[in-house]
Amino acid sequence: MSSSAVIQKPIDSFTLFQELSPELRLPIIKCRADLIISLIVNRAVFSNEDIKNGGKELSTLSLVCIEFENSSSKQRADIKMIFTLYNKYSVYNKIYLEPGCYYEPDKEEGKMVPCGNPQLLDLVSAGHPYRMFAWSSFKEFTNEQYQDMEQITRLMPRSLLCNIGQLRARAFVTPFIMACKNPNVPVKAVEFLLQKGANPNSIFSLSEDKVHILTDLRNFNKDRYVQLKPILEKYGAVEEVFTEFDSYVYGDRRVWQSQKNDLY
Repeated sequence: MSSSAVIQKPIDSFTLFQELSPELRLPIIKCRADLIISLIVNRAVFSNEDIKNGGKELSTLSLVCIEFENSSSKQRADIKMIFTLYNKYSVYNKIYLEPGCYYEPDKEEGKMVPCGNPQLLDLVSAGHPYRMFAWSSFKEFTNEQYQDMEQITRLMPRSLLCNIGQLRARAFVTPFIMACKNPNVPVKAVEFLLQKGANPNSIFSLSEDKVHILTDLRNFNKDRYVQLKPILEKYGAVEEVFTEFDSYVYGDRRVWQSQKNDLY
């Protein structure tokens, strides 16, 4: 190569992006904005700090692309609502963010990773008669909670999978199970959760045995069983009575083998 040849520097991606027309830049930035939010809410565990950082990233995108500043109202409204709901329904936040989620946290082998954020669990616990076990930021389930439930399931869909709830002698309680067990949660709210993907054949731990939600209601909440049985069966529930307990030891807490991959 001639000594007089000019070596050109590669053009960085930011410069290339700025050279694109606004019609091409805007869809790219919008996809990035949606990805920022998705990467937060689809984690099993995320914090206030994660949400704030997402908001900062959205602000940075507005500086990079002026067109996004004028068309990003949805993304900015969504991240603001996520932050609001995360802190409005916060009774479980501390234990949710702690290693182990209070399931034998002193034992390394007993640490449990929650499957989703606890805002929905907090919400459907509102008004539960056993407040010692069913923690909630609110004392009653009102139309406000129903509206918030719609927002939480839209913006934080993994909240349906949260499994750190407890009731008396019951563990691994999800928002759907809590809603079924809470007589103050209206039937329409239970059906709404089913429409959003809740498992009508949900099982959980009852005195270290696994139990189907309908079986538990039939044995301990007869009125609620009569209310909910047709709804759950409409969405595919098949009541099961488990006669075998295939368990393994996780710390000092036994959980059912069939759900190991879902819970851990």
